[in-house]
Amino acid sequence: MKNKMMKLRDRQARGGFTIIEVLVAICILVVGILTVATLQITAISGNKLGSEVTGTANVAQGKFEELMALQYTVDFTDPDLGGSIAGITHNDPAPPPGYAISWTVTNDVPVNNSKSIAITVTWQNRTRTTLNCIKAR
Repeated sequence: MKNKMMKLRDRQARGGFTIIEVLVAICILVVGILTVATLQITAISGNKLGSEVTGTANVAQGKFEELMALQYTVDFTDPDLGGSIAGITHNDPAPPPGYAISWTVTNDVPVNNSKSIAITVTWQNRTRTTLNCIKAR
């Protein structure tokens, strides 16, 4: 009997974890790891969207620079700038791969002898950027 009591005291003195404590600790660790993984996935998708938006904005800016560089004819009717007809939508015949570029020109808006240009760039039918600008004569 004395021998059994000593064994019991030795076991209590050593301490240790029960299986329940170990399982609870593992569950807490797993929840933490899954939370970090979810944050990583969200960050990656946010970076991808940011890259797409930056790409469409750069293409729109390039088209804007191209249209601003056009010289008007004497009668203010350059075909890429709407000609004499307002509100026609133009499509870029050779956009960069994966992009679709269109622009609409409105005459005499916001003031006479100016053209309001709305450039829309779409990347793979997912991300769309619109750039509005005004070209004066």
